[in-house]
Amino acid sequence: MTGSYQYPEQTPPQPYPEQVSPAPSAYPGTLPPPVPYPTRRRWPKILAATLAVVVLAGVLTAVLVAGRRGPAAQVLFTMRVAPASGSVRGQRPISDEQQGVAQLLVKRDGNDEQVLVCSYVLRTGGQY
Repeated sequence: MTGSYQYPEQTPPQPYPEQVSPAPSAYPGTLPPPVPYPTRRRWPKILAATLAVVVLAGVLTAVLVAGRRGPAAQVLFTMRVAPASGSVRGQRPISDEQQGVAQLLVKRDGNDEQVLVCSYVLRTGGQY
């Protein structure tokens, strides 16, 4: 086939019919009356939600009160550090300060109190 393509003749658009018959119904006849469903009781749900909030508040209060009574603390401290005398790197100045976080525990024996350091972690420069 060479040359231009010959399109078929176009037919004029067909008009819509004036009256369209309704589609046949899926349900024969009239629909039955609506079914009255029983009303939902809301009191059990409200009571359960209130009870859950009260229990959660009680547990949270018990944990916070018990945690504050204990002889423990967490502190932020600053210390001066100096590189070792034979240090080759020499990147730090001679008197440098570093911060750390320590967990402490107080041990009581009668009138004596001892502060025990359970753990400590030095903070890096990006955390200040």
